[in-house]
Amino acid sequence: MEHELDPTVQRRRLRIELRKARSDTGLSQKQVAEELGWSPSKLLRIENGQVGISRTDLRALLDLYEITDSAQIKTFVEMAQQGRRQQAWSQYRDVLYPEYMAYLSVTTQVS
Repeated sequence: MEHELDPTVQRRRLRIELRKARSDTGLSQKQVAEELGWSPSKLLRIENGQVGISRTDLRALLDLYEITDSAQIKTFVEMAQQGRRQQAWSQYRDVLYPEYMAYLSVTTQVS
């Protein structure tokens, strides 16, 4: 059985892959936002990994970036789904430092 990565790690992977896909198309963040009818800050938050991305928004991006390979689409969808999972310590997010949250994400990974 394949090991699921931490949601934080998956959001990082997803944002890197989405930026690369956008870059490969030669589109700017502003162009993508305008094309999809989004605010530029929405795309910025998605590409910075500050927020998760809905399946609908992900599909819209992949369509715009002309990603049609089913295996690649499946990988993007899985990263997005896993990126939305809650960590066990999420309920303490308001009292833990972001750096410590990142540390927990890395140290709780199982090889």
